[in-house]
Amino acid sequence: MNSLDQIINLKVKITNLLDESVSGTIYAFSSKQKVLALKITSQATGKSPPPPEDLYKIINTAFIKSISVLPPLPKRINGPTIHFLQKPQLMLKS
Repeated sequence: MNSLDQIINLKVKITNLLDESVSGTIYAFSSKQKVLALKITSQATGKSPPPPEDLYKIINTAFIKSISVLPPLPKRINGPTIHFLQKPQLMLKS
């Protein structure tokens, strides 16, 4: 298992080099393409109904300044390694 497989499904806050922040769940990544797919779940504000779909943002990892893991933190299973039961796949075409 690639050590980066552990980041799938983590809720994070990503700050880019321009100090702009975005929060979401890591959906997939490609170390070859050096990109990360972030699933941004929109939340309803006030009395408006929630949007019907989630948004996905593709982030070039070269522009990431910092990543913070947000609660709920993942639980450890079988020692120090975090394993997730389902791993979504992202197919990137060149």
